[in-house]
Amino acid sequence: MGNSLMNTQQFEKALEAYQNTINCEGANAENCCYMGAAYEKLGKIDEAFTYFKKSAKLDEEYDDAWFGLGMCMLKKEKFFEAIHYFKKAIHLNKDNANYWVGLADAEFNLGNMQASSDAYEEAINLEPGIMEAYINLSIIYFEQNRFEEAVDVMREGMEELPEEAELHYRLVVYLIKLGKYKEAFTYLENALTLDFDRHTLLYELMPELKKQKAIYKIIAQYKDDHPSSNLNT
Repeated sequence: MGNSLMNTQQFEKALEAYQNTINCEGANAENCCYMGAAYEKLGKIDEAFTYFKKSAKLDEEYDDAWFGLGMCMLKKEKFFEAIHYFKKAIHLNKDNANYWVGLADAEFNLGNMQASSDAYEEAINLEPGIMEAYINLSIIYFEQNRFEEAVDVMREGMEELPEEAELHYRLVVYLIKLGKYKEAFTYLENALTLDFDRHTLLYELMPELKKQKAIYKIIAQYKDDHPSSNLNT
């Protein structure tokens, strides 16, 4: 019942169901970890940490508990501690892509770009289709002016997630950075078709595009099909 309630985002009720489980069968690593997850979803990070810690103490090889501790530290912006816990989880189960994404996020926030990109790549290899991994890895390459690699990551992501407009918009910017305007305009049309309103992302990534008349012209053409949308220039 608790898991069903979690899946339907009824976190308070899920917490109650998990507590009833503990009342009936006593605390174990699994049900304490579920309690931690429910508290985490409710934004009660200190309570979540307490239960994840209890879970790990009850079973030191329960990798989900260590991952939960890492996520708590990530949300509290204690990135060194987060890395420690994520590495514990990975040591116990190196095949869980989410563990690698967590580690990559923490490394990224500390400015450890090589360690972060390696971890994102590992996550993508393990589980293609995690959008965050593609986007964040491409951001690392973009900030290092490695535009070819950023393009490759976006293409890889689009093979798995062809309907995600953000990947298309990001690819447009990366292609423009490489001077591949004709190809960029093709992907821009795809992106506008998928989600017109997200076109503002172009200007967030590359403010100088506001002065690019060809870009404006293409967006303006698609605006006619979205009369309720605002054309940001």
